[in-house]
Amino acid sequence: MQKGLYKALYCATALTTLTVFAPQTAFAQKLAAADAAADTGEITVTARHREESIVDVPLAIAVVTSKTLDKLDITSTEKLANYVPGLQFSDFTPGYSRNDRGGTRPLIFRGLNTGTGGSVTAAGGMFLDGAAVVGNEIPGGMDIGAVEILRGPQSVYFGRSTMTGAVSYRTKAIPQDWQAQVDVTVAERSTRKIEASVAGPIVPGKLGVRLTGLSESSGGYVTNTYNNSSSKLGDRSRNSISGTVEFTPVDSLEIKGYVNYFRDVDGASATAFLNSTNDNCIAPNATRHTICGVIPDKSHSINYHNTTIPTQFAASIFASPLLNGTGFKDQIGLQREVVNSHLVANYDINDYLKFQSITGYHTNVTLQASDGIAQPVLPTYAYNQYFYTITNKARDFSQEFRLSSDPKRAFSWTVGTNYVNASNKVQAIVAFLDQVGGVPTTYRPIPQNLGTDGAKTYGFFGGGYYKLLDDRLTLSAEARYQIDKRHNQQVSGVTGLELNNPSGTFKSFNPRVSIDYDVGEGRKIYASYASGTRPGGFNAVLQTYLNRNDPILTAQLNQYLGATNFTYAEEKLRIGELGFKGNFAGGKGYFDINTYYGKLSDQQVAFGSLIPYLGFTVTAISNIGQTTVYGAEWQGNYNFTNEFSLATTFAWNHAERNKYTNTAGIPQFGTTNLDGVKMANAPEISGSAVLSYTHEMSNAWNIFTNVAYVYRGKQFTDAGNLSWIKGRSQVDLRGGLSNDSYMVELFMTNVFNDQNYTAGNVAADFGGAPPYYGFFGAWAPPRTVGARISVKF
Repeated sequence: MQKGLYKALYCATALTTLTVFAPQTAFAQKLAAADAAADTGEITVTARHREESIVDVPLAIAVVTSKTLDKLDITSTEKLANYVPGLQFSDFTPGYSRNDRGGTRPLIFRGLNTGTGGSVTAAGGMFLDGAAVVGNEIPGGMDIGAVEILRGPQSVYFGRSTMTGAVSYRTKAIPQDWQAQVDVTVAERSTRKIEASVAGPIVPGKLGVRLTGLSESSGGYVTNTYNNSSSKLGDRSRNSISGTVEFTPVDSLEIKGYVNYFRDVDGASATAFLNSTNDNCIAPNATRHTICGVIPDKSHSINYHNTTIPTQFAASIFASPLLNGTGFKDQIGLQREVVNSHLVANYDINDYLKFQSITGYHTNVTLQASDGIAQPVLPTYAYNQYFYTITNKARDFSQEFRLSSDPKRAFSWTVGTNYVNASNKVQAIVAFLDQVGGVPTTYRPIPQNLGTDGAKTYGFFGGGYYKLLDDRLTLSAEARYQIDKRHNQQVSGVTGLELNNPSGTFKSFNPRVSIDYDVGEGRKIYASYASGTRPGGFNAVLQTYLNRNDPILTAQLNQYLGATNFTYAEEKLRIGELGFKGNFAGGKGYFDINTYYGKLSDQQVAFGSLIPYLGFTVTAISNIGQTTVYGAEWQGNYNFTNEFSLATTFAWNHAERNKYTNTAGIPQFGTTNLDGVKMANAPEISGSAVLSYTHEMSNAWNIFTNVAYVYRGKQFTDAGNLSWIKGRSQVDLRGGLSNDSYMVELFMTNVFNDQNYTAGNVAADFGGAPPYYGFFGAWAPPRTVGARISVKF
């Protein structure tokens, strides 16, 4: 961590020394003006590293302003996704079968669920002030000024190419006078939250600071049935502190530094489980039972979690070297420790040229400790007790330099380069207490491979923009050439086996071309074609098991996984888009409607299977997938009067595999050919509507209320589309009083108490016999009533 911070400090010092003597306008004032404009109705974006109207950006982009974040109490990316067309983000991690805030939750754009998130090669990326964040997690809250969500490949706008899309958070500008705010929330299930922020100038016009602190906690909401316990699963807590510094030594140079530290301590996850004895069908291969049709509701589920870890288990499963220095406790649940930091410098060289530097450094350590038996122990099970831990330690350092010309000229351009050094270390440790006829026999601690997945990324990008027909027609051409040097280090859990350390280089070229035309009255049509890639990699974990030269293990790996190449290639998305965006007549609001069509080729398909000899799942990846995507998306905000407004979103995201063959010796879900099925874990239909009313009374107080409706449609929970969860609707109510200094709000979330599953997957049933599958799902939190008070000084 210190090494990365030293790099950031060095870059900042060098840049300041080079540029401290030039004259121009202050960039901090521009950002503050952008935030203010967005909150008064004009939607301003900075995704292209310049301040401009959202209408002028020729791609599908959504902006959630500071005002909307506060109005809907959006404090996480999970809540944000409810109000953004084409974006899915859940606390449930597909593949890991956990409903918690794990570090591998993927950002899913337009139904393209292409793998886990938070990794060094995630298909969709998260950014904070332009710096890539490995781990997909920021604390949110009072530091955030706006969020911009871009769908589709982004080759130039961010320092790291994103194949499916990007979520870009922007921190608030520091005000010109001192301001403070305290926000307190109390609600059912022992929900408590207090957040405070103070910001202002140390040297007016030159140096400003912001300090923000957050402490929040909530109780569980799913009753734990272990030993007839009345305890609740799903409790959470977070503590966070952050600091922002803006330094403007001269009008032409603005430097912004941000550091955030937060820590999560969560209890056992609120994961519902239905075992394979609850199935309502048997897959064509009768040796593997699964669940077909709609997943039964929560009344059929088992919520069983032993939260007391015996001493002998604790000594083994918390022994990962990745936990050194974290101070994590030996307890069931999820713990996280995160540092987000970046340094952004903007320098106006002259009226024509602008230089920008973005330096980022992030760390994210998560520990998941769990009871591996998801249902009550039966004498027929192989294990009397089964506990495990999964530790992820992600780190990244990035540096981007960008040089841009004046965008108001007939021809403008941008060129740049970036470097990202990212790694994600993972270790899982499992321990079993074997049993025969219900009697405990042998204790077996088994450390799995300690693996490091790393990438050094070198990107070179540029774009040209040409305005014609009195600036009504704009032609854009952009491209990125990227070199990814991947390495994967695996150390076997078996003493004496050799280190497995593959490495390789993957190169890609991704263009983006677009055209947009101003049809008048603040409206534009646009069309674009873009490509994006995700680097290839190595099945290093599988190789370490094969290297053991254990005939039984090798036979089972071949039986359950089939032949798999050691190296897999990069996958590529090519997509075209057509859209129409602009202002409603009379300036009543804004709309954007788009359609798209594309293909994902050489898709990296992961096959995981429970290996009986090991007692856990082994996964391998191969380029055997191809998926066609097409759909339509809408977003709009209409102001009926000064008091009434309606914001709506809708998305139809169709992602259908037209090449997907399971080569395993014993096929998952009873079929070898999964062509013609849709991607799992993302709804095809989704949407939202927010009706808001504000009335200014004569005594300077405002009365406000809003009704938010969110719909998420049917989601398949397995690769073969044999099972699915029903669509669900959620209605939230908020209302209260406010003036310039105070706000008092009452709220009720999930008014109609729709507790259908929000996400889930069918996976191996660790507690049962090896050939069987079970459903692991995330319940929606129940109806909750609470109050929020905010005071501004």
